Amino acid sequence: ISKDANLTILSDNFTLNTDKNTTSFISIYKNSQLGFEESATSFSISGSKFNDKFINTILNKDIFHKGSFSLNAKGVSKNILEGTVKIKDSTLKNFSVFNNIIATINTIPSLFLFKDPNFNENGYAIKNGTISFKMINNAIVLKSIKLNGFSANIEGSGYVYLDTKKIYLRLRIKTLKDISKLLGSIPILGYIALGDDKSFSTNIEVFGDLSNPKIKTNILKDSLLSPFNIIKRVVKSPLKLFQ
Repeated sequence: ISKDANLTILSDNFTLNTDKNTTSFISIYKNSQLGFEESATSFSISGSKFNDKFINTILNKDIFHKGSFSLNAKGVSKNILEGTVKIKDSTLKNFSVFNNIIATINTIPSLFLFKDPNFNENGYAIKNGTISFKMINNAIVLKSIKLNGFSANIEGSGYVYLDTKKIYLRLRIKTLKDISKLLGSIPILGYIALGDDKSFSTNIEVFGDLSNPKIKTNILKDSLLSPFNIIKRVVKSPLKLFQ
């Protein structure tokens, strides 16, 4: 239950206590618990073991399949706070940002390495992830995004404006983790094949309308397998041997 009429929270039972100094709320839904406490000078909210139905209902969109989610945040008010969201064993799907990233990857031959059974049109399988954020009124600053998948990791940061529905993200996608780990363990070959980062990766910018964002890649500049970058690493490899 929320003062925001557009927000729906699933609950089997809840308790709301209020007096002249503080308001507290605890809600139970299946195995999950959500609670907040608010006073004139502080606000804190926490919850654990949310399932996909609980999260999708709040988001009003079928974005996650299975998994467990938790939230911890605090601040001076419910409009100015800082915290983290954690995700475990879930699949991200039907999300415009992800869908547009995959569509972009599919149009660029140089990104064929990123076409992976666990990172494709059917969704992104997440083993665990943490999103650190700061909320200031209608602006959500995504300070750190770290999603660990079965074969692809996503890291980055950015911001979302809730009032205008605008988004900007800078992401780095690393894929084929098992192959990267194997090659990365071979000093010179690993450097020539993977570079200093020791992974197959590319940088992506996401910007524009949250419902249909634009995707920009720097593939011509940072492509791991471009002839220029391979030649450059071959030339530098003797120095790496001494290091």
